[in-house]
Amino acid sequence: MPPGILASIETGRIRALYLAGCNRWSTSRQRPLQQALGKLELLVVQDIFASELTAQAHVVLPGAAGAEKRGRRHGSRRAGQASSPRRSTLRGKPAPT
Repeated sequence: MPPGILASIETGRIRALYLAGCNRWSTSRQRPLQQALGKLELLVVQDIFASELTAQAHVVLPGAAGAEKRGRRHGSRRAGQASSPRRSTLRGKPAPT
């Protein structure tokens, strides 16, 4: 997260924040980030995994992994690629344990 955002949270200029798939912080910056996020009036986190960040959020929204999404993606070279959710090969049979 850019330092300007943390400073704006500290001064109260930013009171609410929406984060999507952002649980990638180093341990050296984790404590200042947690303290700053604790000052927010509203923290909304969207992710596919539960984490320390989702535990601190006021609202947690479910995310979708790439294999679960349907649609079309475009890269920086403007090449499109269609995708659809992966289907189970077990066809209704319970997964082996």
